[in-house]
Amino acid sequence: VWENESWVLSATEYVNVFDGSTKLRAKNRSEIIYETIGDVTTALKIANYKEGITTIQIYTFNSAIENVEFIPVKEETICINCEGKILQFEYKDITYSGNTSVISSPFSFGHNMKLTWQDGSYLSKVYTYKTVSPKIWIRYKPESDYESFFVRLFDPEPTNETPINETPEYFQFTEQFSNSPYSDLVDKKEVEKSFEPVMKALQNGIEQKIIKNVEFDILAAFMFYPIYSLSNKRLCANFDKAEKNIETAFNMAWDAIKL
Repeated sequence: VWENESWVLSATEYVNVFDGSTKLRAKNRSEIIYETIGDVTTALKIANYKEGITTIQIYTFNSAIENVEFIPVKEETICINCEGKILQFEYKDITYSGNTSVISSPFSFGHNMKLTWQDGSYLSKVYTYKTVSPKIWIRYKPESDYESFFVRLFDPEPTNETPINETPEYFQFTEQFSNSPYSDLVDKKEVEKSFEPVMKALQNGIEQKIIKNVEFDILAAFMFYPIYSLSNKRLCANFDKAEKNIETAFNMAWDAIKL
């Protein structure tokens, strides 16, 4: 974090997969893949394990937010083929003066840091020791072969950020523009560049026989267009954007493209 005109280490994050009490060793880990669209930059990290298990960490940054402390604005971890395993988020090198205890989201600790995580964790605890720095464990037991987990470490949450579901005009403008003659004036190659991280991740899934080996346009039809339809009030006026319904929609899309 940026503190007193210098960078200070406030925490180190580790995401790992366990089979029971055994931590799985990743066969390989990708370099960080960056993608920037307008003010928003996403960074992807991919780790591949045995049995076709893959974790994809996606960090989202917004350069329109001037305060460097408000990062990242979103953090998502996708776990593929993790059913029956344990997904652990571990945070070391933290500053915390309390006792070992069970914690709940949101949890705050030294350097004005805040950690938030979605419901469903079976373990969320901070551990303190006499000789080493404290650490935090957040653990989940994935129940399907494709799940997203939202666990975010940041300092602190911006109060002026507008949720995307409160700015439907941006979505409607994008949809209208992409279906208008003006879209023909856009350099298609530049547009395709923004999808390169997604295409690389899909190709990785195809090579590991996780995703069907079909053309990208076919995969996109089942991955993206259901989201467009559900987000369009004219098409799905009565759709309830509850977390459960959104998760169901993503699971159905995953069922369509997985092997």
